[in-house]
Amino acid sequence: MTSTPREILHLEISAEFKRFLETEASRLNLTIAAYIEYKTKRESAGISPDQFDRVVNEVFGRYGGTMRKLAQ
Repeated sequence: MTSTPREILHLEISAEFKRFLETEASRLNLTIAAYIEYKTKRESAGISPDQFDRVVNEVFGRYGGTMRKLAQ
């Protein structure tokens, strides 16, 4: 299995925004990078953000452990 090529991106952000990102990412059990990617894809998926959230919740609610293993 091949993985998606990754790049490092350095951003200068306030401590308050960093805490916000950490809190929100933690709430969803994601890394900050995964959280930013999720939010970006949520807005550009071609379906409403609410519908996208329902699909994600369905997949990870039922198959969360399997999906996380596949993502590794």
